[in-house]
Amino acid sequence: MEPELRLDLRLQLSPQLIELLKLLQLPRLELEQLIRLELQQNPLLEEVEEELEEDQPEEETAEDSEPEDEFEWAEFLQDGLDSAYKPDRRKTEDFTQQIPEVPASLRDHLITQVHLKAESNEQMLIGEYIVDSLDDDGYLRSVNVEEIATALSVEVEKVEDALALVQSLDPPGVGARELKECLLIQLRNSGKDGGLEVKIVEGHLNDLKNKRYQAIARSLRVNEKVLQKAIGVISALQPRPGSGAWGSAVRYVTPDVMIERTEDEFRVFLNETNIPHLRISRSYKEVLSGRRGRSKKEREFVRKRLASARFLINGLDERRRTIMKVMSFICETQNDFLERGVTSLKPMTLRTVADALGIHESTVSRVIRGKYIQTPQGVFNLKFFFSGAVKSYRTEEVSSRSVRARIGELIKNEDKKKPLSDKRISEVLQSEGFEVARRTVGKYRDELRILPSKMRREP
Repeated sequence: MEPELRLDLRLQLSPQLIELLKLLQLPRLELEQLIRLELQQNPLLEEVEEELEEDQPEEETAEDSEPEDEFEWAEFLQDGLDSAYKPDRRKTEDFTQQIPEVPASLRDHLITQVHLKAESNEQMLIGEYIVDSLDDDGYLRSVNVEEIATALSVEVEKVEDALALVQSLDPPGVGARELKECLLIQLRNSGKDGGLEVKIVEGHLNDLKNKRYQAIARSLRVNEKVLQKAIGVISALQPRPGSGAWGSAVRYVTPDVMIERTEDEFRVFLNETNIPHLRISRSYKEVLSGRRGRSKKEREFVRKRLASARFLINGLDERRRTIMKVMSFICETQNDFLERGVTSLKPMTLRTVADALGIHESTVSRVIRGKYIQTPQGVFNLKFFFSGAVKSYRTEEVSSRSVRARIGELIKNEDKKKPLSDKRISEVLQSEGFEVARRTVGKYRDELRILPSKMRREP
């Protein structure tokens, strides 16, 4: 019986299930690296070349041999020799051609720290989600804590705790939602909490930006020399903690999953380009099928290697089935998005998917972690499909991402001499069936990094 992927985070996970979950969360490129490492280290695994025909089954012949009570080689080997993993290579292409080697990413650096510092599995999963939501500058702008809580079906307080964890990581300032918070995180991490620098950032950032130093000095009642020293400290801070060495490498995205349109429906399949076709080595059957002269050490070696090979093959099958199950559900749920684009995206949470498929939320989280999908609408990180709901006058709720997309669309097409105010955008959205207040429009506009209407006006 294969291990089920439904688990309770409060339970002690078996080593086998832990390894299976590791396989599940690996993106395609990392999975290929792991498999090729196993091929090097495990002589009982072999890669089947695609152009070679499958070996014909050997005829069974009777052998006159004495039974060996200690270890039945033939039975043991036969149990594993039918095992094989054949990757799905339908209509895929090699996305890795001409991609140079790149250093460890900021995401990898942060994920490693999250795993070391998280106080629970749940906090680790939330922390991973937050890290995956950071932009290239290291800011959390695309989603807020309430939406993360909705997407992960957890309390807002738990998301805030996980965000505080991320904001404590290196490089200082990551996880901030705006420049002020980014600078304050760096100051507090350097032991300057409560100092003059903090007061300047908290209350006079706009004056600092416009070099109104005298106004700052008068307000805080400090002399120019003290003020200039504090400004020097602030100037040395990193306003874009995700850039620098971490942001210098070009990001190459290789889709793990692909959705294509057939004549009357959308079909899902894994991108398994370059994933080796595995099977248990048949040469070892010939070498080890003899019943005499095998030492205890040799028998133990074969036991362990064969068990490891069979586990990897079965684990890859389970990984494929689980990812396909989750992605098929997402494809069916987001059919309108696949047809029409982001404005038709439906709200969806980890719990929604988990409950529908009878698996645990953490399993869904591992399926989407760090993976990308190629769709008729473009290539997206899988977490893109998970967002909270916005109330609607329509028959069903709509995704907050679709509302953001509609706001961006309205502003893009506005009269540049008479740009739309947040209030006017709210009125347009409500006329279209979206229950979105002016304040919410302003929040979403800020998250899209779009200026207010007064600053968008062109002469």
